[in-house]
Parts: sequence; structure tokens; C-alpha cells
Amino acid sequence: MTEIISQKLNSQAHVDKLQSLSPERKALLAQLIREKKVGVKQERQPQRAVFNLPTITAAPDERFQPFPLTGLQQAYWVGRSGEVEMGQVASHSYVELEGNFDLERLTQAWQRLIDRHDMMRAIVLPDGTQQVLENVPSYQFRMLDLRGRDAETVNAQLKDVRDRMSHQILPSHKYPLFDIQATLLDDGRTRIHVSLDALIFDGWSIAITYKEWAALYHNPETQLESLEISFRDYVLAERSLSNSDEYRRSQDYWRKRIDSLPLGPDLPLAKQPSALTSGRFVRREGVVEASIWQRVKARATQLGITAPGILAAAYAEVLTLWNKERHFCINVPSFNRLPLHSQVNRLIGESASFTVLEVDNTGDASFAERSQRLQAQLWSDIDHRFFNGVEVLRELAVAQNRLSGSLMPVVFTAIPADETGQSTYATVQAEALGEVVFAINQTSQVWLDNHVFEHNGALYCHWDTVEELFPEGLSQNLLDAFIQLLHLLGTDENLWQQSWSEVMRRVMVATGQQLVAAGDEQPMPEILLHELIAAQVPQRLDQAAVVTTQKTLTYQELYSLANLWGRHLRNLGAQPNQPIAIVMEKGWEQVVAALGILHAGAAYLPIDATVGKERLDYLLENGKAEIVLTQSWLDDRLEWSDRVQRLCVDRENLENIDDRPLEPIQTPDDLAFVLYTSGSTGLPKGVMIRHRGLVNAVVSTQKQFEINSGDRILGLTALHHDMSIFDIFGVLGAGGTLIIPDASGRRDPSHWSDLCMKHQITLWNSVPAMMDMFLEYAGDARGASFASRADVIPSTLRLAFLGGDWIPLTIPKRLEALVEGAKVVSVGGPTETTLWNIWYPIEEFDPNWKSIPYGRPISNTRYYILNDALVECPAWVSGEMCVAGVGVAKGYWHDPEKTNAKFILHPRTGERIYRTGDMGRFRPDGTIEFMGRVDFQVKINGQRIELGEIESTLQQHAGVNSAIATTYDQKGKKLLVAYVILAKESELNTDELRLFLRGKLPEHMVPAAFVMLEQFPLTPNGKVDRKALPAPFAADATPAKSTTQKQSSGIQAKVSRIVCKVLQLENVDLDANLLSVGANSLDMVRIGNQLEKEFKNRPRIDELFRLQSIQALVDYYEQQESKSVSSNTDDSLLGNKLLSSYRIILDPVEREKFKKSRPGVRQDLKETPAIQLERPVVDEELQKKYRDRSSYRKFLLKSIPFENFSLFLSCLSQIILDGQSKFLYASPGGLNPTQVYLHVKPGRIENVPAGVYYYHPEEHQLVVLTSNVDIDRGVHIPFINTPMFDECAFSIFFIADLDAIGPGYGERGIHFVTLESGIMAHQLEVSAPSYGIGMCQVGSIAFERIRPWFKLKDTHILIHSTLGGYIDSSRSSRPDLSNTSGQTPEKMAVELLERIESLSPSEVKGLLEAYQQLEGIRE
Repeated sequence: MTEIISQKLNSQAHVDKLQSLSPERKALLAQLIREKKVGVKQERQPQRAVFNLPTITAAPDERFQPFPLTGLQQAYWVGRSGEVEMGQVASHSYVELEGNFDLERLTQAWQRLIDRHDMMRAIVLPDGTQQVLENVPSYQFRMLDLRGRDAETVNAQLKDVRDRMSHQILPSHKYPLFDIQATLLDDGRTRIHVSLDALIFDGWSIAITYKEWAALYHNPETQLESLEISFRDYVLAERSLSNSDEYRRSQDYWRKRIDSLPLGPDLPLAKQPSALTSGRFVRREGVVEASIWQRVKARATQLGITAPGILAAAYAEVLTLWNKERHFCINVPSFNRLPLHSQVNRLIGESASFTVLEVDNTGDASFAERSQRLQAQLWSDIDHRFFNGVEVLRELAVAQNRLSGSLMPVVFTAIPADETGQSTYATVQAEALGEVVFAINQTSQVWLDNHVFEHNGALYCHWDTVEELFPEGLSQNLLDAFIQLLHLLGTDENLWQQSWSEVMRRVMVATGQQLVAAGDEQPMPEILLHELIAAQVPQRLDQAAVVTTQKTLTYQELYSLANLWGRHLRNLGAQPNQPIAIVMEKGWEQVVAALGILHAGAAYLPIDATVGKERLDYLLENGKAEIVLTQSWLDDRLEWSDRVQRLCVDRENLENIDDRPLEPIQTPDDLAFVLYTSGSTGLPKGVMIRHRGLVNAVVSTQKQFEINSGDRILGLTALHHDMSIFDIFGVLGAGGTLIIPDASGRRDPSHWSDLCMKHQITLWNSVPAMMDMFLEYAGDARGASFASRADVIPSTLRLAFLGGDWIPLTIPKRLEALVEGAKVVSVGGPTETTLWNIWYPIEEFDPNWKSIPYGRPISNTRYYILNDALVECPAWVSGEMCVAGVGVAKGYWHDPEKTNAKFILHPRTGERIYRTGDMGRFRPDGTIEFMGRVDFQVKINGQRIELGEIESTLQQHAGVNSAIATTYDQKGKKLLVAYVILAKESELNTDELRLFLRGKLPEHMVPAAFVMLEQFPLTPNGKVDRKALPAPFAADATPAKSTTQKQSSGIQAKVSRIVCKVLQLENVDLDANLLSVGANSLDMVRIGNQLEKEFKNRPRIDELFRLQSIQALVDYYEQQESKSVSSNTDDSLLGNKLLSSYRIILDPVEREKFKKSRPGVRQDLKETPAIQLERPVVDEELQKKYRDRSSYRKFLLKSIPFENFSLFLSCLSQIILDGQSKFLYASPGGLNPTQVYLHVKPGRIENVPAGVYYYHPEEHQLVVLTSNVDIDRGVHIPFINTPMFDECAFSIFFIADLDAIGPGYGERGIHFVTLESGIMAHQLEVSAPSYGIGMCQVGSIAFERIRPWFKLKDTHILIHSTLGGYIDSSRSSRPDLSNTSGQTPEKMAVELLERIESLSPSEVKGLLEAYQQLEGIRE
């Protein structure tokens, strides 16, 4: 840097001066030159902005006056209140020190710090401002004497102290905002417990505190440098930046990015943050040894990446692995002390801020490139830091419609070093006092904070997490991965050039993360599927194998028929891997047909007999089936293609065919069947399943669950559903009996019950919806008739295999309540991986389950959970389930394109795997949890939502039987909708469901609409048919048990028709909030227009926005209808009648056109004689008057000086002239019946706490009526006045006391108070700009909601109200060291050099520290 700067100086003398500078002066000069871009080119650093910074003006006489909180202080103050999600946490630092302390000397040293630093005596006032107390009592440590106690007692007492102090919330309005306790231990040792509240201590301040405390303790004679400025001076100077060009440039930078900024990482959670009243933080620590860390830094430097930059990049890499997406933001704190004075870094106070850092790890860039890109983003963000992180989050919350919850709860804190190179981290600085035995930090609305700092050459990582929030082991896994990644970067240079996928796979292996769930490897017999049944025949020739209501087949009869059909089909040309179709209804013929085809050596192709001709023809043609086995009545009834040969199993003449067993012509790797499943294109695709995989699944099931000859199963599952494999081959292959229901009774639970009871079934196998129907019929424990249906399900039932869809959490308990000992087995796996390849026997029910676990793979099967980059997901992270092993299908019948898309090679192992399209995640014990379909993931308002999570959460409610979540597209806007089947006798309504979900899910996952149904539509396979769900706002979807149904009326019908037409909905619930079903401000205006056409009058605009449901609008018009119309011709009544007849123009374009027509100026008098008056001279003074007379709708978020506000209100005060009371405005009869009341927001007017006041015009006083209240924004009109109210500092209410006007003017008094309030409002509006205040008239407000705060009589009425705030646009610039206008780089370098020489050593040191902190984590 010195050589580069030397080249810019224009004389040797200047070069000599440069060379003679001290290292500190050279460093400061380099910093200043870089800040101002004095022609110095620095590689890999972006162009930097020129900042004009304000100057601190010391105001020692005002040290003890209240002053505003900084942005982060405000956030911390609100966060500790418990009013926000993850609040009720006092952001603070807690440290325990141990040593042989001189407690008197330690206390004296602490007292000197209190006397030295104003902010150690600060409190936060109830109005949201802070104040330094001039006098406080001497501080004494609390004492606990544990000397002579046994170890168990000592440890228990120390733990109690730690539990209390480490997470305590000190009263912010009381001194002190720190807490110190000394615990006396044996051997002369003392444990010092130190709790420092972040309301007054930021990280830099804590370092100052410990450093100076140690200096004063070890050497009481130490004299610290006097402080010339206070933290109050700094805050006020910094706040003036909001009027600067730098602030506006930063504001524009961030506002342009708001709409595209993602939210914080979406990490796996054990609980929703909203479910925690407060969070307890736990610290984990990791270390990267010095040799490794120094190599990482050296490599980063070669790439132009700073140490904090590379750490931020590594942190982002690891977060990406655990996050749902690779695009997110993290919170990066910075010790944002601007170089406004040489002593800013000597002050104690909370002046930190943070940057919202956008991480985009999509694409295939190398780690080095991603790190460089992230650092460039960070530098750009820091250059626009004047619009701070708190402000960015406020804007983001509005843009994302996230007005609650933590937006950026994951934090990266790189701890800077001080001027000596030592880390400023609290524990490092505290070591100067004694041994640090424990430390923890906590921050409100933060989930995870990664503190990184260098100490003695090594890198230390302290992770503070809200432990209760995360699943078991996740926090430790994250830290392990972060540390391991840094180790790999320090030992393998090749890793820097690898993609994110390659890097993360290395980290996963190195940290021992589970990469696969594998069933045990078992040898499988080299047999064919049907040979399992053949092996049972000799042992049980006369035992019933297949039973229907019309026919029973013994094993011998079944085997004989199978052989007959096998030989017959082989004679007709049956070949391996050539499908023969089965088109049948439920019956014994299906079993014979399937076995006969397999005996023939072919593969069977089952087809639903109800599919319709077009689909039937497609399946037969696409499946290349030339032969169809069917039943005689279907052969007569269905329309068949001429190209197929049809054979009826129930009437075919096979007398001349031999029934001896056939020698197989296929192998275990040939096809057993081709099963068509639904396809994304609308055309079904045929899955080719081999014998080997099916035998593996069947034999594994038989062994695991001891399926035997005593088992009897009800064959409910359709033949064209893969679960039917178990009914036939699993049960008959073990010697059991298959009971088949009648085709007409396949959906009739009473028929099922008859068969179950008659044959005493032991096994059940179906999709969950069918078991749900059966339990409902049985009058289970949730129903009203349990006792009368005890004979519906036999006590012999031992196992219920349920799969193919979500299993409601209630089913296992409901089944066991009916049949003691009956267990549910969750089975899963798509058709492409055989009948099932994963299971979870439910032995015990965990009440914390969100869903039934998917389970573990069966033998010879492996499950991988892969993200979108095909990298294995760690425990708790959702990814796509991919299956390998013997059961993976051969592919899709005659569809190589689809086969290649879904059946791929694992990028790491090279195995052939099937991408299931199902989402799952590993639990730490290796169990897999099903998370829904990939295509059941939706994105709404930038938030990725798992519909399955909503469904499983709804089903946790005792009053819910089943639930489905989906989305509904309304005018291009996606809305979440939940379909719910309530339990019998449940009286749940939508409001109760919403409340339940809000306790368990974030707000963005709570559906906008709920539809109650008696049952879900089902597909022919018995699965829920989501496509057949009714439209959420359709008439036939009106909640059957909703509390919102009301008696219809003529008005209701008209209002409903108008609302539905405008919103383009078929039906809207009467009590549904129109905004929640998609209405916006323009829709509300249109609704108003249509209502006026229909009813000839309309609600006022403010009323319209408050009547936010159809029922509210109906009530309004019914009230209007009931009012009698007066025929009184009094002018006021006539005026009111006339005014009510006008159509109010609400359309913005139409309204502007009306305004430009100048309707208030008579246009009909142009030809009438007129006298021209003298026009005034339009000079600057007159122009200023016209400009100042303006309505302001935007206010600065800063405090109005008390003097300004006092003078502003003085235009309403009286003075005494000639012994008489005089006002600047006219009042009727001098009665002054219009009174002025104010509401002041917290911290927005100096020296005026938040509350409601009466303005006393005679005394010029604000009389306190109600303290510490804040008006809810909801009293103002949505979309129109609420944004203005959010920014205003105060509200003024003009309220008339009718007792003061009625006796003098009677009914006409209302005219006079209205006139008076208008004159008073005008007087204020004209006066305001002179004092930096802007005003805006507010047409309407829901005053009754806040009226009690004003302590009014019944005769008080609100006439008018206004909003006001600060509009001061003045700005001050720092003239020294930054005024570079019109200078060449060379001249500026020389001038800076000369100025540097003139500074004192302390100024050099202070400025250098200030700029180092300004750089934040960049340097």
C-alpha cells in the first residue's frame, strides 16, 4: 500500500514525509485514501462509496436528558417483552470467572467503570427512550458463601445461579442493567457471575468493559483517558444520517432488492418458534487448530478473500446442506461505529447493527468462486449500511406479508480484533481477570448464532442455539460439519475448486452422517413368484386357499386350474416378458388368471374393469397384450378391441388340457407383471416388475411377521394395485387363506364386516382410507355407537398392513381400542420398487409424531435421501427418497425416455436407483419419516410449504379424523386450503382449527380456507382422489358443520352475488374475511361501486374497509333499510339527504379526472361581468408559503425536538391582551367548545412519553390522561391511512364538548364546532413546517375502540383528526478529511497526508480504530 500511495504523491518531499510516518499514521492514511478512492487501485476490491459523515457535537449539559434508542436497541427492547415470536428473551452476555480475587478491589474497579461510562447508568423509559441517570447508589456484588459445603451442594447451588442469571430478564426501566454475583468457594477461590444486558452493551462494549475492568483491578493507580463525548452524543449524530444522501442511497439500494430477497434458512425444527414462550440457549464449541486455520487463511488470501469472508462462505455451505433451498439470507452483525470522533471506540453502548447477507449456492460454481461471490455481496451490502438491518427487515416483513416471526434467525458473528490484534470476544478479554469457566450469549428472535474468533493463531467457534427448537443432534451436527469443512479446506487444496455437491459429500462422509438406510443383506431363493404357492400345495391339498361367497377353491383345485390355464396360454403362444391382460371384477377368477399366466411363463397385466373403453383400448394396445383373460359377464358387457383374443376364465372349456405342472421357461430376472400407474402427462405408464424383487418382498414379509397357514386375509385391494401381491402370493405362499369380497361389496364396510367375522380374519391389507371407513362403520372409540358394534371386527385380527397413502395418526389407537392386540404396520414404497420395500410396525404410539414413521428398508433394499443436487441429506433434512436394491423395477414398458429420467445411477456409488418422487428424511436412529410428495411442495409468498406437514398437524387434533391440504389458484394468487373430515360429534369450527394450527405452525402455513367434508373422494384403488376435491369456495363445498352459516335474505343474496362476482369466486363464506380470501384494496373499491348500483347508496370508504365480510355488509344494509327517511326540509337534513345520493368515486384514475375538472370552481359564469383584482407578486417568500401549505403523508422515523413541538402547539394557546383571552383562531361565541387531544408514540417526541393527552390551551400544557398506550393501526383505513400512521409521531383529535356549545346554539352548534375544528387544523398545518413537522388530515378513524383512553363524557363527540411527524430535511456534512469536491487524486492524497501529520497521537489511534470497525468483518 505504501508503494502504491507513493506513486500518487507529486514530490519527493511528500514521499519522504510518507516514509517518516508512524505505522499507525500510515495505516490511517491508507484507510482514508481507500475510503475516498484516491486513485489507488486495489485488486479484487469493488469500488467504494464516498461518505459525508456528520460531526459529533458534545453536549455535556444534556447528558442526562432522554434520547432515542438505536435500531437494534428497539429490537432488543421489544424482543424482551414477549409480544413477539421467540421474544421474552433479554439479549445479553453471561460469563463466569474463577480465581483468587480481592473482592473489595474488584468491586472498586467496577464502580470506577460505572462512574466513567454513562451507559452503565442508563435505563429505558416506558416511552421507549433511554436516559442516563445522574446519580446512582454505589454498586455492591451479591454474595453467596458456599465454603465448607459438600461438592454435591456446591454444584447444585452453582447450577441454580447459572440457570437464573444466564437467562434472566432485568427490568429495563430500572438501574442497573447488569448483574454481578460473587460465590465464595473453598481454597480462597471465588466464582464471579457477570450478566451484561445488550440494551446497553454491544460486543465491542463488553470487550471494553472487561479490558478496562482488568486494568483497573490489577493496577488501581491506572488513569484511563478522559471521555470527551457521550454515547448520547454519538446516537444523536448518527441519527442525523437519515437526512443524508448516503442514507438515501443505501435506502434505494435495499428497497430495489426487497422483492427478490429470500428469507432466513429454513432449518429442520422440532417445535415451531411460536410454540416457545422463551428460548434457552445452549453453547457448543469447536476449534480449528492453528496450523490448519493458518493454511485456510493463506489460501483465502491468495484468492482475495478475507478471513471473515471465507468463514461466512463455509458457514453458508453448511447451512445450505441443512436448508430446504440453496438460496437464503443470514444475519451478519457488525460493530457499526462510524468514525465520527476519535473516541467513538472508547464508549460503552449498544451501537451495533447487522447486514442481511444474501446467499445463493445454486449452480455448479467452485467453492472458491462461491466464496468470492459471497464476499463481493457482503462488501456491497456494507457500503450501503446506512439503511441498517433493522430497517431492511421492516421493509422485508411488509413485502413478504410476514408481520410476525423471525425473518433472519440464523446469525454469523465474526469477532474483530482490537488495535493490538487481540480478539475483542468477551471470553478472551475476560481472561485478563480470571479463568473463564462458562459463557453464553442469547439474543431475542435468534435461533442460532455462530461466533467465530481467532485466538493464539487458532480459530474458535462458539455456537449458541435455542436447543428446544431443533431436533435431537442437529445443532451438534451443524457445528461438526462446519469444523470439518474448515479442516478439509486446510488439508486439501483441490476442495477449493470443487462444486457444492462434491464439497458437501466430502463433509458428510468425514462427519459420519448417515448416507443410506439399508435392510439386512439376505440370500434369496432362486425361485419364481408363483412357485411360493406351488410349494404349499403338497402340504395342504384340501385346505381352502381362495374363498368367495359363491365358490371356494382348495389348494389342490387352485393349483390344478393354474396349471390348466398355464398350459393353455403357453399353447396360445405365451412367452416370457410378454404381458397377458386380466380385465376382471373381484372374484376367484382373478387369482386363477394371475397364476395361470405366470405358470405359462408370461407376465400378467391387470386392468380395472371400470376404466372405460378409451382407456381400456389404450392399456391393451400400449401393453402389447394380444390375449385378455376376463369374466363372462364382462365379456358380454364391455366394448372390446378386435385385435385382442378374449378368454373367459369362468366358462372356458379346458377339458382336453393336461393339468400337470409345467417346467418354467422364465427366470427370476424376467417380468412377473406389468402394472400401469398414473402418469404426469395424463397417460399411464407401465411398470415392469421382475420375479426376483417380488419374491424378496414376499419372503421378507413372511419371515418378519410370521405369516403362516393359520392366517386369513380379506382381499380388499384391487388386482391392479401392487398391494394385491401380498394378498395372493404373500398369504397363499405361506399356506394361508384369501377371502375375496363380492365385486358389488368392495366399497361396503358392512359386507367386509360380515366376511371378517364369518372367517375370523387375522390379516388386513389396504390403503388407509379403507381402514378408516371400516373403523367409522365399526363405531370406533371416536364414535357414538361403539358398544353396539363390538362384533364388527373379529378379535382374531392381529396385523393391519396399511400403505399407499398417508396413515392418519388416529388409526392405530382406534384399531387397538376395538381389537386388543391388533397392530398397524405402515408399509410403503412405490410400484416401481415392488409391492412394498419399507415398513414400520407400530408397537408404541409417540404423541409427538407429526406422522407415522415410514420405517426401515426390507432385506436387500437401500434407501437414499437426496437433495436436488443428488447429495445425501443429513438427519432431519427432507429430500427425495431414492431406492436401490433387488426390488427396483426394470423400468417403464416401452418408454425409455421416462425410464432414463427416473431410473438413474447414484453419482457416488454407481448403483441403479429409482427416484420415487416422495419426500422423506432420516431420523438419528436411521428410521425414515415420510414427508409427502415432491409435487406436494408449494411456494406461496416466497415460502416453501410442505402440504404434508399441514395435514399431519391437523390430524393431531382430537376432533379431526382426516385432513388434506392443497392450494387453490384464485386470480393468479395461490391460497392454502384444508379439507377436513371431523370426528363424530366433533363441533370444531374453522376459527378453532386456525387457532390450533397457529400454535403449531408458522402463520404462512395456516390455510386461508377450511372445507369440512363428510368423506373424501376416492380413486378406484381406494386412495384419496385429490383432483376430485370440491373447489374451496364452491356452493357444494360449504362447510357442513361451519358456524358461519346464517339464514339467507334478499340482501344477503345480492351482496353475496356482488362479492363473488368481483372476487371471481363461486361462493364465499358469509363470515370469511374478504382480505383473507384474496381481496385487495382495488377489489374493495369495486365491491363498493357494485353495491351502490344495487342499493343506491354505499358505505363510506372507511366503513367499507371495516366491513370486511359479506355478513358485515348485509348487516349494514339491513340497518340502512330499517331507518326511516325524514321529509324535513331543514337545510342540513336536506344536504345530508342530497349528499347520500351521490356515488362516491373511489377508482384512482376516475377520481383524478374528477379533481382536474375543478368542480368546485363555477364554470357557468364565464360570460358574466367580473372585476379583476390585483394579483400578489409571486416571489420566493410567497412560493415558500404555498409549498409549506402541503399535506404530508411520509414522515421520518425520528424524534421531534421538544422545543419544536412546544412552539408548534403554541398556535392553539391563548394569550391575555388588554385583560382578555385571545386566540389565533375564531371560536363560536368565544366558547372554545372544540378541545384538542393528542396521542404520542413511544420515543417520537423528546421528553413526552407515550400516551394520550389533553392539550390545555390556557396553561399550554399536555395533561396526562392515559400513559403507556399505543394505538393499534387497525383503527385506521387499511391500505390508505395505515401506512401513514405507521410512520407518524403523533395523532391529534379535535373533540367537541356539546355541553359547551348546545346552550348557546342548539342544533346548529354542530356546524360551528365542525367549522372551528377545521380552522384549528388549518392553523396547525400552516404552523407545522416552520418547526420541521408535517401534518395530514385523516377523514375517519374507528374512534370508539380507543375512546376509553380519552376519559370523555357522553356529550363529547369526535369531529376530526390529523396525523403528524418529523419532516426535517436539514443535513450536516463533515468538512474535514472527507470534503473531496473538485480535487484530483494526487492533490487529495497530499492534503490527507498533511492532515494526518497534524493529528495528535490519540486522534490517530482513535480514528484508525473507528475505520477498522467501520470495515466490520470485511477487514
